[in-house]
Amino acid sequence: ARAAAASARATVSRVPESSPTAEPVRVLLVDDDPETSRGLSRALSGMDYRVEVAHGGAKALDAMRSKRFDVVVSDIGMPDMDGFELLH
Repeated sequence: ARAAAASARATVSRVPESSPTAEPVRVLLVDDDPETSRGLSRALSGMDYRVEVAHGGAKALDAMRSKRFDVVVSDIGMPDMDGFELLH
């Protein structure tokens, strides 16, 4: 998780806002591993993204049905539904 969080900090840059009053970018983070999702969530939140975590594909689908997200970051290998199936 530490490596994943460090990698996220190194490779994700802040999306420029169109105005000082713009809403934060809403990110749905999907991962079945609690340690990984916790580390990535901290890294993204530290860059002023608004992060919601879903622990698995089915929970992610529920979240996407009820809320709007600007970005979905998903694990590929999850037991209930892989990331490709989720994003299809």
